[in-house]
Amino acid sequence: MMMGWTFGCQLLLLIAIITQILTNKASRHNLVALNWFNISIFCQFVCATILHLQNAEVAADCLKMMKFCLNQSYVFGSPMDSFLAVFLKFTMAIVTEFSCILVILSSNAPLEIVMNFIAIYVVA
Repeated sequence: MMMGWTFGCQLLLLIAIITQILTNKASRHNLVALNWFNISIFCQFVCATILHLQNAEVAADCLKMMKFCLNQSYVFGSPMDSFLAVFLKFTMAIVTEFSCILVILSSNAPLEIVMNFIAIYVVA
Protein backbone atom coordinates (compact mmCIF):
# COMPACT_ATOMS: atom_id res chain seq x y z
CA MET A 1 0.00 0.00 0.00
CA MET A 2 2.89 2.35 0.77
CA MET A 3 4.28 1.96 -2.75
CA GLY A 4 0.96 3.15 -4.25
CA TRP A 5 1.08 6.43 -2.33
CA THR A 6 4.72 6.97 -3.24
CA PHE A 7 4.03 6.33 -6.91
CA GLY A 8 1.01 8.65 -6.82
CA CYS A 9 3.05 11.46 -5.26
CA GLN A 10 5.83 10.99 -7.79
CA LEU A 11 3.31 11.06 -10.64
CA LEU A 12 1.79 14.33 -9.33
CA LEU A 13 5.27 15.84 -9.09
CA LEU A 14 6.05 14.80 -12.66
CA ILE A 15 2.78 16.28 -13.93
CA ALA A 16 3.47 19.56 -12.09
CA ILE A 17 6.96 19.84 -13.57
CA ILE A 18 5.77 19.05 -17.12
CA THR A 19 2.91 21.56 -16.78
CA GLN A 20 5.32 24.24 -15.57
CA ILE A 21 7.77 23.60 -18.41
CA LEU A 22 5.07 23.62 -21.10
CA THR A 23 3.30 26.76 -19.85
CA ASN A 24 6.40 28.84 -19.08
CA LYS A 25 6.42 31.87 -21.42
CA ALA A 26 9.14 34.49 -21.09
CA SER A 27 6.73 37.30 -21.99
CA ARG A 28 4.53 36.77 -18.88
CA HIS A 29 7.05 37.42 -16.11
CA ASN A 30 4.61 38.44 -13.37
CA LEU A 31 2.16 35.61 -13.96
CA VAL A 32 4.98 33.09 -14.27
CA ALA A 33 6.55 34.36 -11.03
CA LEU A 34 3.27 33.88 -9.17
CA ASN A 35 2.74 30.41 -10.62
CA TRP A 36 6.40 29.56 -10.06
CA PHE A 37 6.00 30.30 -6.33
CA ASN A 38 2.88 28.12 -6.08
CA ILE A 39 4.54 25.30 -8.00
CA SER A 40 7.59 25.60 -5.72
CA ILE A 41 5.49 25.12 -2.59
CA PHE A 42 3.67 22.19 -4.18
CA CYS A 43 6.97 20.56 -5.23
CA GLN A 44 8.41 21.03 -1.74
CA PHE A 45 5.34 19.39 -0.23
CA VAL A 46 5.39 16.43 -2.61
CA CYS A 47 9.14 15.83 -2.26
CA ALA A 48 8.99 16.04 1.54
CA THR A 49 6.05 13.63 1.58
CA ILE A 50 7.85 11.09 -0.61
CA LEU A 51 10.96 11.28 1.57
CA HIS A 52 8.87 10.85 4.70
CA LEU A 53 7.09 7.81 3.26
CA GLN A 54 10.44 6.26 2.36
CA ASN A 55 11.96 6.86 5.82
CA ALA A 56 8.82 5.89 7.72
CA GLU A 57 9.27 2.29 6.58
CA VAL A 58 12.88 2.25 7.75
CA ALA A 59 11.93 3.73 11.13
CA ALA A 60 9.11 1.22 11.60
CA ASP A 61 11.44 -1.68 10.78
CA CYS A 62 13.99 -0.35 13.28
CA LEU A 63 11.35 -0.16 16.00
CA LYS A 64 10.34 -3.76 15.31
CA MET A 65 13.98 -4.88 15.45
CA MET A 66 14.55 -3.05 18.75
CA LYS A 67 11.50 -4.74 20.23
CA PHE A 68 12.76 -8.12 18.97
CA CYS A 69 16.17 -7.50 20.54
CA LEU A 70 14.60 -6.85 23.92
CA ASN A 71 11.94 -9.58 23.81
CA GLN A 72 14.21 -12.37 22.54
CA SER A 73 17.37 -11.57 24.46
CA TYR A 74 18.31 -15.27 24.64
CA VAL A 75 19.00 -15.27 20.87
CA PHE A 76 21.83 -12.75 21.17
CA GLY A 77 25.11 -13.09 23.01
CA SER A 78 24.80 -9.43 24.03
CA PRO A 79 21.24 -8.14 23.52
CA MET A 80 22.08 -4.56 24.49
CA ASP A 81 24.77 -4.35 21.81
CA SER A 82 22.30 -5.45 19.14
CA PHE A 83 19.70 -3.04 20.54
CA LEU A 84 22.24 -0.20 20.44
CA ALA A 85 23.15 -0.97 16.81
CA VAL A 86 19.50 -0.85 15.76
CA PHE A 87 18.89 2.27 17.87
CA LEU A 88 21.76 4.03 16.08
CA LYS A 89 20.27 3.02 12.72
CA PHE A 90 16.90 4.43 13.83
CA THR A 91 18.53 7.67 14.99
CA MET A 92 20.39 8.07 11.71
CA ALA A 93 17.18 7.49 9.73
CA ILE A 94 15.45 10.28 11.65
CA VAL A 95 18.42 12.67 11.35
CA THR A 96 18.70 11.90 7.63
CA GLU A 97 15.01 12.63 7.11
CA PHE A 98 15.20 15.98 8.90
CA SER A 99 18.32 17.07 7.04
CA CYS A 100 16.86 16.04 3.67
CA ILE A 101 13.64 17.94 4.35
CA LEU A 102 15.66 21.02 5.34
CA VAL A 103 17.57 20.86 2.04
CA ILE A 104 14.32 20.58 0.08
CA LEU A 105 12.69 23.45 1.98
CA SER A 106 15.71 25.70 1.46
CA SER A 107 15.39 25.43 -2.33
CA ASN A 108 13.33 28.03 -4.20
CA ALA A 109 12.98 27.00 -7.85
CA PRO A 110 10.92 23.90 -8.71
CA LEU A 111 13.64 22.39 -10.89
CA GLU A 112 16.20 22.98 -8.12
CA ILE A 113 13.84 21.29 -5.66
CA VAL A 114 13.46 18.26 -7.92
CA MET A 115 17.21 18.03 -8.59
CA ASN A 116 17.95 18.17 -4.84
CA PHE A 117 15.20 15.64 -4.20
CA ILE A 118 16.60 13.17 -6.74
CA ALA A 119 20.11 13.52 -5.31
CA ILE A 120 18.86 13.08 -1.74
CA TYR A 121 16.45 10.25 -2.60
CA VAL A 122 19.34 8.16 -3.92
CA VAL A 123 21.38 8.75 -0.75
CA ALA A 124 18.52 8.32 1.72
